[in-house]
Amino acid sequence: MWWYYEMDRQNVLELSLRFLRIASIIIGVSERNRIMKNKNKKSNPNRIKCQITGVERISNKTYLANKGEKNGVTGNVWASFYVSKPAFNELVEHVSDFGFKSTCAKYEIDNDRLKKWLRFNGRGSFVKIAKNIQLDVEENTAHAVQVSVEDAAVALELATAEIERTKEQLIDKNETSDRDRKLARRRELYAEKKRTALSA
Repeated sequence: MWWYYEMDRQNVLELSLRFLRIASIIIGVSERNRIMKNKNKKSNPNRIKCQITGVERISNKTYLANKGEKNGVTGNVWASFYVSKPAFNELVEHVSDFGFKSTCAKYEIDNDRLKKWLRFNGRGSFVKIAKNIQLDVEENTAHAVQVSVEDAAVALELATAEIERTKEQLIDKNETSDRDRKLARRRELYAEKKRTALSA
């Protein structure tokens, strides 16, 4: 009887091993299928990825083109700054609570990227703020000129000379205006004298 028990035990072990082999084959096949499925996945040009969460979604060419046109860029550029709605709402909340600098530090991005995220994905006051900041930055950079130390010294001398010239012109103008006032007063007095002489 012990041999029967031993045989059953051996059969159970063999069956268990067979089951494990079959299970590992099935698991291996499904794992391989999953890997191959991801490997063979076509890269869709209309797939957009949230820049904050990394979540991807499928879109279409018309949507991307319209969004790009609305923001004055191409659809691909707009897609490179895409932020999903939940992530955008969280971003707006953080900006309104803590400001631009803190938000840039939290998301580890520069100010320009934050402005584009807000401008390209939103519709509210932050879009207007981002556009205004963008315009201010563009105006400031258009007027910015790099100057060496020697050029700065020459510019300072020129500015000082211009200030002295302007002071001299103002002094001359004041003297002229004083002289003009005196002459006008003399004319008034002369005209008054003539009137009194005629009326007497």
